[in-house]
This record gives sequence, C-alpha cells and structure tokens, in this order.
Amino acid sequence: HSPIELSYIRLNDQDYRPKPIEKCGSFIYASYRTYEEPRYYGLSMIDVSDPSNIQIAAQDTFYQIWDLEIRGSIAYFVCGSDGLQIVDLQNPIEPQIIGSLQGEGRYLFVDVEDDLAYTVQLVNNSYSVRAIDISDPTDPREVGSCPTWRIFDLVANGNLVVASYSTYIIGIDFSDLQNPHVTMHSEGIPPSRILHKLSDSYVIAGNE
Repeated sequence: HSPIELSYIRLNDQDYRPKPIEKCGSFIYASYRTYEEPRYYGLSMIDVSDPSNIQIAAQDTFYQIWDLEIRGSIAYFVCGSDGLQIVDLQNPIEPQIIGSLQGEGRYLFVDVEDDLAYTVQLVNNSYSVRAIDISDPTDPREVGSCPTWRIFDLVANGNLVVASYSTYIIGIDFSDLQNPHVTMHSEGIPPSRILHKLSDSYVIAGNE
C-alpha cells in the first residue's frame, strides 16, 4: 500500500532543522538549531496523539544533539563535547536531566542494549566505540572501549556492536568488556551512513 500523509508540521517556518528524532508514547522528540541570531540548539516535544493534527507541545533550549535513543521513559542524548546526557521523560513536555558523562573529545552516536549504552567518541582525530554502564542512569560509568576507524553510525545487538565505516561494516564483540575487539569486517558495500536493526539477524544499511 502507498503511504498516506495525515498531517505535518512546517518546522522550517521557524527556521528549525530537525536532526535526530525519536518517539516515546504519544510524543516525538526532535532536535533543532536556529539559524537566525542569536543561534542556539533546542529540543521540540511534538504531540502525535492525534495523527491527523500533530502539534508542538513544548520547546526548550538544549545541548547540540548528535544522536539519541529512548528506552522506556529514559532518553540517552549524545551531545558532542557535552558528552552523554541521560534524561527522564516521565513528564513528556518537561524532560529532566538525571545523569551525565563527559570525557575527552566529542560523543557522536549512541545505541542502547540492556544496561549498556554504546557511544562513538572522537578524540584528537581518533575514533573509538565506548561501552557505558547505565544500570544506574543517575551515575553512568564507562566500562569498555575499542579503537576503530571513522564511524558513521552504530547499532547494538546483544554483545555485538555493528558499525558503518566508509564502504565497510564492522562488528565489535563486547562480551568481554575488558577486551572488546573487532570480529567482523565486511567490504565492498555501498557507502553507508545510517544503520537500522531490522531484527536480531539483520541490519539495514543506507545513506542520508
């Protein structure tokens, strides 16, 4: 069947450019930045409870968001040099930061699997995939790290992290957090900047 448009919001009327987007309950969370002075970054809370009449319920200034994942009522934002920000969404229009982790360099991408958040970190032109213990979201702690090439996206499936790099897909085994290592290296695929886990056995790779 062909998709049918029910409604839309013209965020660009207010000079917003949506970047990462995730849904929680009847709300969509979308990051943006303004291009008019004064420039700033923010987060839109969009009510989609009525798909035929979606509305911006609230907006607030926030860090620059590179990527986000939502599990239950907790959101995990990676915010460049502002690190990992963990946010409680129990009040969907008044999100509250409950934990954070800041290290060197910039945090670029994130995926969450069970009690671990996997992030891509860039420090002095060197990339790595980090495992962060989020069993206590108010006190996230890094528990493992694997150096990599330049990473464009990642998805986690159990102890395996699949990451895209140029014309390669790599797999990193985090079953031993003290010694994570690359176990899979697939060549000859079109350049892929976006990964999506379709199931426990399949990952979709695509471009922007």
